[in-house]
Amino acid sequence: MLCFKRTSYPEDLASSPVVRSSSSWLTLKWAKYAEFLHCKGRKFVDFDEVRLEIEAETERITGSNKGISTVPINLRVYSPNVLNLTLIDLPGMTKVAVGDQPVDIEHQIMEMLMQFITKDSCLILAVTPANTDLANSDALKISKEVDPQGYIGVVNRSQKDIDGKKDIRAALAAERKFFLSHPGYRHIAERMGTPHLQKTLNQQLTNHIRDTLPGLRSKLQSQVLSLEKEVEEYKNFRPDDPTRKTKALLQSVDTSNLSGGAKINRIFHERFPFELVKVSSVVNLF
Repeated sequence: MLCFKRTSYPEDLASSPVVRSSSSWLTLKWAKYAEFLHCKGRKFVDFDEVRLEIEAETERITGSNKGISTVPINLRVYSPNVLNLTLIDLPGMTKVAVGDQPVDIEHQIMEMLMQFITKDSCLILAVTPANTDLANSDALKISKEVDPQGYIGVVNRSQKDIDGKKDIRAALAAERKFFLSHPGYRHIAERMGTPHLQKTLNQQLTNHIRDTLPGLRSKLQSQVLSLEKEVEEYKNFRPDDPTRKTKALLQSVDTSNLSGGAKINRIFHERFPFELVKVSSVVNLF
C-alpha cells in the first residue's frame, strides 16, 4: 500500500491538478484503461475523462464549495507501465477552513492521514511543492514521525510541465538529469528517482508477501480442516437426530439481547428487589 499527499496519477492522468478533500483508492493492473467502482461496467480509455470524472464525483460527494468527506473514490487503473499496487491518494493538509469546510478541518484531515500512514503495511509517498523548502514540509515532518527509516527522492512534473502536456518518458528523463547534475544528489543518484522507487516498492511488496504467506497458508489450512470436519459430520446427518436439533437451536439463540419473558424475568429478579430497597429507605426517612 502506498499513501501520498497530493493528486498524482500514472500515465497522463495528471493533465491538470485535481483539488479534492476525499481519499481515492487506486488499484494498478496490467492493461491500459481505467474503471471506477461507482461507474460499474464502464471502461475509461481517455485519462482526461478520468480526471473529469474524479472532479465530478468529488463534487457529488463533498459539494461544490470545498467540503470534505471520508467517503473514498475507488479507481482501478490498468496499464503495462504500472506496478500491481493499491495507492491511496489523501487530501493535502489544510490549516484554515474555507467554503463549507468545518472549523476543525486540520484535525479531521490529520485523523484521515494517520488512519492510513500509521499502518505497518503502508508506504508513504509525501509530495512537497518544488518551490517549498523541504525543511518546512508538513508532509515530511509527519512522515518522519511515523516512519523515520529514510526516504527516496523523486521529481514530478511541474504545473508548467502538466499544462504543456509533458509526457511521462520526458518527465523521467528530466528527473534523471536533475539527480545526476545536482551537487547534493549526484553521489546518490542511483538511489533516487521514480525507477528506483518502483523497484523498492516491488521489493517491499515481495517481502510483505513472503512474510505473510506462511501465516495465511496456515490460516487457510485450518479453515479447510474445520470445513472438512463439518462436511464429514453432515455425511451421517439424520433430520431426527436430537443432537442436531439442539445444535441448531443453540446457533439460532441470540445471546446479545434479551427480549420477552427473559427480559421480564431479569427485571423481576435483578432490578425489582433493588427498587424495593430504595422505597423502604425512603419510607424509613419519615
